[in-house]
Amino acid sequence: MAEEFRACCASDHVWQGTPAGQEGHIGGVHAYIAQPGSTTDKAIVVIPDVFGHEAKNTRLGDNWTADRDRAALGTWMAQFPKEGQLAILRDVISDLKTKHGIKHIGAIGFCWGGRFTVLLAGSGEIDAGVVVHGSRITLEEVEAIQKPILFLFADNDRQIPAPFRKQIEETLPKLKAPAASKFYPGTEHGFGVRGDLNDQVVLDAANDAFAQALQFFKSHLGADG
Repeated sequence: MAEEFRACCASDHVWQGTPAGQEGHIGGVHAYIAQPGSTTDKAIVVIPDVFGHEAKNTRLGDNWTADRDRAALGTWMAQFPKEGQLAILRDVISDLKTKHGIKHIGAIGFCWGGRFTVLLAGSGEIDAGVVVHGSRITLEEVEAIQKPILFLFADNDRQIPAPFRKQIEETLPKLKAPAASKFYPGTEHGFGVRGDLNDQVVLDAANDAFAQALQFFKSHLGADG
């Protein structure tokens, strides 16, 4: 398990830029909140990788580092069972709807957060989801998706190796909801949130993944969102 997550989460390049949001609480959860300049009834919940919402790169998504012993990530993740994390996300979604006037919710999940995006799309609790180099996802969870979903795949990815990626790609057209995917050759797991932007291939892929996600949400949450 330790080797699996060392390979998954060893890259942590810090991106340039200044996050423009602020810290707060939603549904009792400590969160990083970035708001548009005008009123909207739409929100995108960013479900980060194991580095969490305090990582600068995750916060730079508002234009749209936690120090941990990576050898102990397997043990660390065991402290966060699936149902417990889903309960937290449901509190966030409920709070957005009941206290903040949000009617349409999208979720984008990176790595570890990708699985929870899939699960929420499977339960119908979000209106659209984007999975960027997800991890710990099962084919059964993909088959259960009932809301629009976009998968953005890395190339060298032990969490979604080529055979499993092909299974997901073959499953998506069978879903009842709109589903799409894009594969980024020459990239590694993590390129979309902590890749080496000095590498032109990674930079182009990260920029395109951002654009793909943004367009997907505009299409499925409303063009004015």
